[in-house]
Amino acid sequence: MCGLSGFSTKEIVKEKFTILRNMNDKLSHRGPDGEGYYHHDDVSLSHKRLAIIDLNSRSDQPFQDINKNYSISLLRVSK
Repeated sequence: MCGLSGFSTKEIVKEKFTILRNMNDKLSHRGPDGEGYYHHDDVSLSHKRLAIIDLNSRSDQPFQDINKNYSISLLRVSK
């Protein structure tokens, strides 16, 4: 199953990427097939990918629209 991590803060943090990478590294067991990162203003997201059904790179996350105005990262939760 894929993994998702992230944080949001209005404080000035010089090492946002380092913090996010460390968080994402803790999720290595959730997906060895890829990873993605997104930063904008107060929001930072990361994603670990486990490619079981869709092996195409078009499914790498976080997703962005063509103009890169919107980003989203999805995590499927099973019951």
